[in-house]
Amino acid sequence: MKSHVERVREWLEENIQEFPEPVSVTLSDFSVDWNNFRGDFLVSFDSVAASERFKFALELNGKVALYFPMFHSPLGAPASYAAVRITYATHRAILKGLHETFPRLKAVGIDKKTGERIDLNTPLENRIEMGLLKQAKTKIGKGYSITIELGNSLNNEPSTQG
Repeated sequence: MKSHVERVREWLEENIQEFPEPVSVTLSDFSVDWNNFRGDFLVSFDSVAASERFKFALELNGKVALYFPMFHSPLGAPASYAAVRITYATHRAILKGLHETFPRLKAVGIDKKTGERIDLNTPLENRIEMGLLKQAKTKIGKGYSITIELGNSLNNEPSTQG
């Protein structure tokens, strides 16, 4: 009889989507909670879409961070596991796409220009120029997607649609 740990490992191997390094990644179908600056989106590796949605949320530094889809307590295991495996370069490409999509907000701390204290409860309008926020909301409408090419081209400009 297999141990619980072995059964969990086997279940994970059968259920985790693993993607070899693609030529490009495409981020699309964004769902955004603009009040809290977080949401989720689909990722396609070349033309193959992950079956689960990735998430993003605002970090203390004012940039959005990437969160993988997760399996929570598979087979009752007291742990959570990423539902998708990707390479480091692929992870960087997805982050690049997020950073090209969402404007940076003022970081938590003392605003160097105004001397005011910024914290997690500071209203959005005090953390970003409203014109930039409006631009982002307009850009990330229905049909928006962004494609990032991997390899040496990670420094190149992204391709956007929508």
